[in-house]
Amino acid sequence: MWPIVVGFGGRTKSGKTYLSTKVALELGWKRASFGDRVREVARFRGADPSDVPNLLTIGEELVTTDCEGFCEDVLEAAGWNGRRSVILDGVRHLIVVNTIKKIIEPLQFRLVFVSASEETRKNRFRKEFQSTPDLISAIDSHSAGRDAEHLKRIADLVVAMDGQAVPNLIPHTAGVIRDWEKTTALDET
Repeated sequence: MWPIVVGFGGRTKSGKTYLSTKVALELGWKRASFGDRVREVARFRGADPSDVPNLLTIGEELVTTDCEGFCEDVLEAAGWNGRRSVILDGVRHLIVVNTIKKIIEPLQFRLVFVSASEETRKNRFRKEFQSTPDLISAIDSHSAGRDAEHLKRIADLVVAMDGQAVPNLIPHTAGVIRDWEKTTALDET
């Protein structure tokens, strides 16, 4: 089998980190996060790694000034070497998708878009940040949120993280990804 890179994208609090973490464990794959890289840069700069507006600014700066370096850093954090498949969490920009494809070619990149209803996202946001829904609207209107619908349209798989079926989504998503890996191997023969 040829290795693949699978990105998990979606809006803030859609469940992409939860799902990507569980799927990586199910598959036995390494995983890294664009959000973790942004928080690492924030800490390096002496900024608060929990300040969401500041993290959005740093993330946008990384994407616009050196997207290739940003993507390479996250791939490296996942242990990407071109020989083992990996999962990347927090794909929020179309340019990131295109950059990863360029970096790993001729190998394949697949995108899982994780969605959740507005109500679900707001409830998750309130639980974590105890803040008003205004901040989630601001995030959605930021560049990190504006690409969401386009990412959903180009995704290889869309997973809805609402309702009681969420635990069933882990083995289902892992199974689809296993099939992608097998199909990639068959395509090359």
